[in-house]
Amino acid sequence: MYHAVPYRAREALGRWPLLELLAENVEAVLVRPDELEAWYLSDWTFVWRGQPFLSKGVEDGRITGEYRGEDEEFAKANLKRSITAYRCACPLDEVAELTEHRTDLLARLHEHERRFAEADWFRPGTFAVYEGRTYAADSHPNALYEITISIEGDEGSAHRVSLDDVEAWYMTKWTFTWQGGPFDALGVDDGLLKGSYTGGQRGFADAYFLTQETAPDGVHSIYTVSADLDGVKDLAEHRTDLLTRWKEGRQP
Repeated sequence: MYHAVPYRAREALGRWPLLELLAENVEAVLVRPDELEAWYLSDWTFVWRGQPFLSKGVEDGRITGEYRGEDEEFAKANLKRSITAYRCACPLDEVAELTEHRTDLLARLHEHERRFAEADWFRPGTFAVYEGRTYAADSHPNALYEITISIEGDEGSAHRVSLDDVEAWYMTKWTFTWQGGPFDALGVDDGLLKGSYTGGQRGFADAYFLTQETAPDGVHSIYTVSADLDGVKDLAEHRTDLLTRWKEGRQP
C-alpha cells in the first residue's frame, strides 16, 4: 500500500530492501519499505464440498484450489492429481468460507533488520573491550603486543592499545544449519543470511545447487547459500578468547 493505493510488489533484485511496485502499463516504481503504509503477502482459502483448499486464482468463473485436507477417497473421487498435490477447478458459486489471510512482511522485515543489527549482520569479526567499550580490532598483535582498535565505519577513531590494557579480545562467528547441512555465516546478502558450507560432502552441494565461489585465501573453493533467516536452524554464536590464548602463550 503506497500513498493509499494497493500495488502488486516484488523485491528489487540486488537492491534489498528496496521494492518494485507493479501496475499495468506503468513502469515499476522503486520504493523503500519505510515509505509504505503496508506490505503483506496475501493467501486465500475456501471450502468446497466440506473440504479445505488453498486458492491458486480465478479464471472464467472458476477458482482453482490446492487440496489441503486428508481425505484420500474424496481427493481421488473429485480432484485431479498434479505432481505435488490434488487440485480442483470449482465454480465460484459452489465455494464457501472464501477467506483472505495476510502475512505482514513489513513487520517481518523490521524484525529481521533488528536481528541483523544485534548480531552485527552475522559477519565473522575480531573485537576488543577497552575501557568498558567494545571495538573492532586486529586479529594479530604487532611486535610490541599492540592491536589497532576502531569504531566500525569511523576511520578517525583507530588507535593502537597494548594487549595488557584491554579487558577482552576475541574472535566471533556464527554457524547454522540449512537443509540439514552445516554452514559458517558470512554475513547478510540481499536480505538473506549467506553461509559457507562446512560439511565436506560434494553431493550435498550439488543436490541443493550451492554456489561455488573462491575462498578468501584466493586459492581454495567454497560452496555458499543465501537463505531466509526464518528458514535456517541452530543459529548460534561462537567466540574464541584470543586474550587468554595470548596470555598463556607468553608464559615461560
